[in-house]
Amino acid sequence: MFTTLIRADVALADDPPPGPPPPPTTPAPRFRRRPYANRDGREGVPDITGDPRLRQLVVDNAELAEDREVREAAAAALAGTDQDIMVFLNTGLDEAKARAQARKQEEARQNLAACQALRGTGGPLFNAEVERVFAGTDSDRVGFLLYGVEVYRALDDKATADARTRADQLRGRVTVLAASAGPEVQRTAQEALNAGDAAIAEYLRAGYQAAARLDAEQREQEIRDQEARERAAEELSDLAKRAALASQARQRLLVAHGNGVRALEKAANAVVLAGNEARRAEQILAANNAGGTHPADSFTAVKAETARQLANARTAATEAETAATQATVEANILVEVNLPYGAPSELRWPGA
Repeated sequence: MFTTLIRADVALADDPPPGPPPPPTTPAPRFRRRPYANRDGREGVPDITGDPRLRQLVVDNAELAEDREVREAAAAALAGTDQDIMVFLNTGLDEAKARAQARKQEEARQNLAACQALRGTGGPLFNAEVERVFAGTDSDRVGFLLYGVEVYRALDDKATADARTRADQLRGRVTVLAASAGPEVQRTAQEALNAGDAAIAEYLRAGYQAAARLDAEQREQEIRDQEARERAAEELSDLAKRAALASQARQRLLVAHGNGVRALEKAANAVVLAGNEARRAEQILAANNAGGTHPADSFTAVKAETARQLANARTAATEAETAATQATVEANILVEVNLPYGAPSELRWPGA
């Protein structure tokens, strides 16, 4: 603005004085406005009623539209006149879409209410899936209500049955120990049986090993005492010599027996863990089937762990076979010296 004022001052100082004012201009003639005739909006617009391209649009909606309301409205228009087709294109299509949207909203509300009613009504897997779809999308709830309810209830039922089967297996093992093992193992095994499934599982995890160790120590002490008595009474006799051989054989036999027991336990544990991995693979397969996808690496970890446990089982079986061979050798020594006490026929192995 400041620059413009300076230029205006300079112009006023340099320009010559103004001349006489120009003559007044003649006003333009005024024309009388003619009123417009009433128009209906169609004058000059071609009539396209009956155009086959419009009919094809309706055909496309009748065959390809996602919403059934649109398809039904388009089919009804095709069954009518050309004017019905125009009505469909002008207003009917939007009305059908509005009806479809209202239906979808009502279905979504009903599905949400149905999932709300299912919360907390099943097992762990079922309840977790209900919570997921309840917080998810409309399509999540639709899929769950269509097939997920039965799938996840079946998964929970199977998990319960597997747990019961596993508990029965553990109870059977402890029952064998309570009937055939050493005194301490028998006592503690019976206590676990009386306490229930949880106590049985904990006993096999840690309690059995401690009790078996006490029984082994007691047996070893008894053997040492017996050897001492035998050495004192029969040191210079043939019986003493044979007793010494028998004592050594029994000691080695007990070692072989302990090695065999440990090997059998390791083999049993490896087979159980491999079975767990097999059930895990079955659960992954069921989940993949339910989700409709089968990632290539779904079973990689399960296969690797199963192979590892089977290798452990084979190694333990080899160790058990070695222990059995050693026990046979020592038993033959006991027979040769005519002191067969402690031979395998008198030993009771867990699970035998």
